Amino acid sequence: MKLEAVLFDLDNTLVSTDKLKGIRERGAYDELTTELLSSIKPYKNTKKLIEALISKDIKVGVVTNSSRRYAEIILQQLDLPKFDTLVTYTEVGAAGIKPNPTGINLALSNLNITHPEKVIYIGDNYTDIIASYYAGVIPIVPSWASRIPVSQVPAAVLSSEFLIDECDALENIILMAEKCAEHENFVFPRKRFYFVPLDESANVIPASDTLSTICLGRYFSQKSIITTKLHDLHPLSIEIAKKEHDDRYIPPAYWSDILAHAADKIPGFFGSKNGFDIVTVIPSKKEKAPRLEIVLENAAGKSKSSSVFIGDLFVFNDGAQSLKTLPRDQRTVEIESSLHLNPKYKGKLGGKSILVFDDVITTGSTLKRAYSLLRTESVKHSLGLCLAKTVSISEEERLCPQCQSHILRIRRNSSNGIRFWGCSGYNDIWDKCGYTESFIEKKCPRCNRDMVKKFNRRSGVVFLSCTGFNQEPKCYHTENE
Repeated sequence: MKLEAVLFDLDNTLVSTDKLKGIRERGAYDELTTELLSSIKPYKNTKKLIEALISKDIKVGVVTNSSRRYAEIILQQLDLPKFDTLVTYTEVGAAGIKPNPTGINLALSNLNITHPEKVIYIGDNYTDIIASYYAGVIPIVPSWASRIPVSQVPAAVLSSEFLIDECDALENIILMAEKCAEHENFVFPRKRFYFVPLDESANVIPASDTLSTICLGRYFSQKSIITTKLHDLHPLSIEIAKKEHDDRYIPPAYWSDILAHAADKIPGFFGSKNGFDIVTVIPSKKEKAPRLEIVLENAAGKSKSSSVFIGDLFVFNDGAQSLKTLPRDQRTVEIESSLHLNPKYKGKLGGKSILVFDDVITTGSTLKRAYSLLRTESVKHSLGLCLAKTVSISEEERLCPQCQSHILRIRRNSSNGIRFWGCSGYNDIWDKCGYTESFIEKKCPRCNRDMVKKFNRRSGVVFLSCTGFNQEPKCYHTENE
């Protein structure tokens, strides 16, 4: 599948403009003197990238939160090839700036593009990534640009070279774990081992100088409308979610294949001749099935490295809470009090190189705790490897109104397929909460109240119903799904 268009953010994506921030925010464009502008240069290879895209008949555009006057001054200074469209604050106004997708949608309309899934948006900020998800385009963080960490995870972190090489085969730009989930195995043609580099706080970093964790995929949460829709179309997210509903869930074989491959190949990828001394996992809670321990055991049988695979390097206290049921600000406190180094390994890890595997991370607090514990043992080097990082629109995270301790997640009724909001504490052994509420689909065209899905048991049909049927004044409006 060929790319139809590549859209770029402007500031700190095409050019470093930190020195212009004050001028841009004040709108003092008269201060953009010839002398000041002479120091503004495009990032290396961006001109080559844009020329290559144009030569392949791929449309190019810029979508920025800056004003048109500012953007035109900067673009003229950069002397880049002419863009097919430029969308700025001037066109979308305050309500339409990123993370609102209005600017990207306007650019797609200007370019007469009707397949946003064939479009890449390149930006250096978390608002660029969120806007991309809302607009249905592919979010990419550029490896050549700003070194400021990004909290939201994109589809990939790409160099200009890789982007030029892959623009005729868009399906190749996919993170390794996501590719495995699509194929349901680890054996398929692949050009590169794509991953997203993360720092110790699980932020995306375009460079490797603060690399702490290698992320191999995304997990779309079910806590917001947009991520729930993406979840239902995403094989890796669907696979990961299975373990939440099946106490006997067994991870697919490709999880072990990925871990074995990483243990064998990652050291060489970073120029090291020596492999990991130890490969381990974040353990399961004591009342849970040892899923990752099984993945580790299977990976040990597949690995060609000399690494020692240890499943009990870390241990959880009895009664440790599941972090996914807790608000973000409580996760660090919980993990620091519940995850510890197994006493039998204390004093035996000095000078060792250790790879730590986890399945899904959100805030990164679990791996961060693991790194901290290993540092106290004077390990030589530790690196995290996660199957996926959660894509979660934090603005839509909701606390359960009943228990006030867990967050709400969007769930699906197994018998009729209807989505609903349910407390994430439903399966919590220590603090169970069964609160639910209907998932709002749209506004009623007659009374403007919420419409939700209902199931007619007699006919087996799902339909939309206005919630005004039991309110005053009553509204009985219904629609077919």
